[in-house]
Amino acid sequence: MLKHYYLSTETCSFCCRNNTTTEQASDTRTAKMLFAQRSFNQQTTLRQNEYGFTLVELITTLSIAGLILTMAVPSFTTMIQNNRFATQTNQFISAMTLARSEAIKRGITIDVVATDSSVATDEWGAGWRVVINGGATLRVFAALEGSSTLNSNNNINTFQYQSSGRANVTDTLSLCDGRSNETGRLISLSTTGRVSVTNLLCS
Repeated sequence: MLKHYYLSTETCSFCCRNNTTTEQASDTRTAKMLFAQRSFNQQTTLRQNEYGFTLVELITTLSIAGLILTMAVPSFTTMIQNNRFATQTNQFISAMTLARSEAIKRGITIDVVATDSSVATDEWGAGWRVVINGGATLRVFAALEGSSTLNSNNNINTFQYQSSGRANVTDTLSLCDGRSNETGRLISLSTTGRVSVTNLLCS
């Protein structure tokens, strides 16, 4: 009976140790699960902080963007208009240069003719053509874009280049685009056939 009691005690001790080990393992798993859950929550919070923004931040950003656009758009529009001035001036000068060079090369009279000179303050705004006097058209130039006007101050709608390269008349043409007190272009033609450009204060 004593021996049997001793074995029962040993068996009970083993069971206790086994239960303790099982509880420790369970505690370890629980700790790992809690740690994993905590890590997941932290990562989720970081992602939200990284990619999210508040309504106040959104409104502030939109306000700044609107302010920048308000300041930038007028300057950008002015730049476009000034670039258009330069392009239109160069187009007219290239027509005159072409007419002069063709007159000298061919030994004949070459005309630069306004396409539609019916508007007294904008004889050249509808475009112009380089033509052989009384003959074929060499090149056609389109009407001015935007609100630009090209006015002959002497109301001339045809310029002629002689075989010598000289022009038949002198004239100045004002290039403006409707902006008040803005710098336009004054295109001058001399009897030598040369064209020059200066700035002009448009009214």
